[in-house]
Amino acid sequence: MTTSSETIEVTPSARRLTSSLRDIGYDVNAAVADLIDNSLSAGARNVDVFAEYCVDGLSFLMIADDGAGMSDREIDEAMRFGSERAYEDSDLGKYGLGLKTASLSQARRLTVASRTAPSRAKVRLRCLDLDHIEQVDRWEVLASLSDSNVAWAGACYEHLQRGPGTVVVWDRLDRLLRNSMHNDGAGRRRLRNVANGLHLHLGMVFHRFLEGIADGWDGERLTISVNGTKVRPWNPFAIDQAETVTMSPSRFEVTLGGVPSTIRFDPYVLPARSLFDDPDEFERLSGPRKWNRQQGLYIYRADRLVQSGGWAGIRAIDEHTKLARAALSFGPELDDLFRVNVAKMRVTVPSEIRSLVTPDIGALCKRAQLMYRRDQRTSDGTTEQPEPRSGPVATGASSLDLARLATGLAAAAAATGTTAELRRMAESLALDDADIVRRIGWVE
Repeated sequence: MTTSSETIEVTPSARRLTSSLRDIGYDVNAAVADLIDNSLSAGARNVDVFAEYCVDGLSFLMIADDGAGMSDREIDEAMRFGSERAYEDSDLGKYGLGLKTASLSQARRLTVASRTAPSRAKVRLRCLDLDHIEQVDRWEVLASLSDSNVAWAGACYEHLQRGPGTVVVWDRLDRLLRNSMHNDGAGRRRLRNVANGLHLHLGMVFHRFLEGIADGWDGERLTISVNGTKVRPWNPFAIDQAETVTMSPSRFEVTLGGVPSTIRFDPYVLPARSLFDDPDEFERLSGPRKWNRQQGLYIYRADRLVQSGGWAGIRAIDEHTKLARAALSFGPELDDLFRVNVAKMRVTVPSEIRSLVTPDIGALCKRAQLMYRRDQRTSDGTTEQPEPRSGPVATGASSLDLARLATGLAAAAAATGTTAELRRMAESLALDDADIVRRIGWVE
């Protein structure tokens, strides 16, 4: 019987693996957001993003923050694939891959410059250059630039002269610029569109930090700018609108690996178009994918939005529920339960969580349908009339009254844990008077 065995270290090819890691699934918006996660973990309160087109292939994208900066050891570890740093519970990072994989998804060269000392402007620099790795096929980073012909050096060092912080630069933008690297007109348009997209995306992903409502920030606000213009927060729940309905929240206690955690569910019904304070604000709140596709769950990990819209398989998207939105919030300790991917672009709501929130979502959608009906108008501009009443309903309430009753019953059942009993009552009532059940809205 063998008691010991010889081991052989098999180091993967740096050339092959770095090339394959470029396709891990980032788009440019998610890649920049992943780097801003690192800035927040370093204590940054101001992050500036610059996307600049330059001739002769010198275009670059730069992200500069005022965080704590990195020591020699820390910057070396940050450049390692699968860095060994320990993450705090509040950190937005996860796998130790984001800096590298996010950057290389868009560019062939990543440069990181950092300063830690407030009183001494010592700048540390490391460079991960795919051209160099392909040449030597080793896991190497450079302690200086592989060439000095760069357009971003002045802006980088000017930023770090002000105080501690970190600057991340992408250049040789083969993926970001695609076929427009050497086409001045197309390249400028591409980076202009990238900047516009970043304004919208970062305003949505980091809106809790931009608004000063993130846990642990004590009302302090993050500032992000793109090409010198401040990013405006995009809160999907229109909390500043007088007619927004804030429904009762729910809290679910979950234990994973012996560690107790809380998942928060906060439902909102946004106002109908005619009830918005400003028509332009209604259009802005429609979001990048517009009202129908922006309804549903907004899933937050440590107050950072990772998924926006959709019902996670609980129900289908419906025009009549387009005003229904809900925040589902959890901490990094539940990453395994929600299967957060490397790019933090997608999560999977586990079946046990879906079953917990389903009654609340049903009540939310009923309330959203009422709000939707308030805004319906006929072609001549008059308010849509209720459906004709017939049978037993004629002596009772209107369809709108019945819908309100259904909403109230669903909400009460959700609050008291009797949703299953209510469903059985509806099934029994359907046997006696299917028309009432249909009018109430319990069946299609």
